[in-house]
Amino acid sequence: MRLGVKINVALDIWVECDGKKNITAIKETAWRIVELQEKISARKLVDSIEEQQILEELIEESKPVLLQSQIGFHSLLYTPFRYPPLKYGSRFGKRTEPSLWYGSLNIEIVMAEKAFYQLAFINASTANFGMTSSPMATFSVLLNMINGVKLNEAPFIKFKNKISSPSDYKNSQLLGTRMRESNVDGFTFYSARDVKTGINVGIFKIHAFANKNPDSKSFETWQCNTTKINVEFIQTGSLKDRIFTFSIQDFQVNGRLPFPAIT
Repeated sequence: MRLGVKINVALDIWVECDGKKNITAIKETAWRIVELQEKISARKLVDSIEEQQILEELIEESKPVLLQSQIGFHSLLYTPFRYPPLKYGSRFGKRTEPSLWYGSLNIEIVMAEKAFYQLAFINASTANFGMTSSPMATFSVLLNMINGVKLNEAPFIKFKNKISSPSDYKNSQLLGTRMRESNVDGFTFYSARDVKTGINVGIFKIHAFANKNPDSKSFETWQCNTTKINVEFIQTGSLKDRIFTFSIQDFQVNGRLPFPAIT
């Protein structure tokens, strides 16, 4: 190692907080938002509903096989666990670890999270796409974590800026590894994207869901419109007039949109 070179080492927050002593039961209702493009795109490729069904069966056969523990759960619950981790991992998951299921404790927080990733995606290209629109759906599911961790409460709260950093995942990813090693089912944590610092949830294990299906009464459909500088969600199919709007400025750090650190 060259003299004077500073190594950026992750802080072991789990050890600092004596994490195992803070494992507790958590019961919450979590919200998630998903895109509805898949079935719409598949329908455009065929001439009938029957052909679409066959196409969807072929697509399903090409996907990773479900684990025994995932059988019987709704696809909206098992899908995040089904696939390999993202190229750069996620906030609490390294790229060498299984994926997590993430959600939020209310719709506005989950919209803020989705808006950030919509802006990150569209701004990753220098091309000018104008406005892109896509149909989405929100839903909720009851959580019942036997071994949960509340990262938004003491003693973890003193490390809030490291756990919920808007641009650096090294500390939270190490924390995620430590929680896996301690057999944690899931956890709550402060959102790095919501301006009101709402609460998100992360799930390691599918048995953290109290039910095998989302709440059927919770489903709502939305139209998501995205440009380089803002994202808006407009509720559809309802008498309610609800619109959530987010600006790129809501997520910028030092005047720039942060991107997850590569670890």
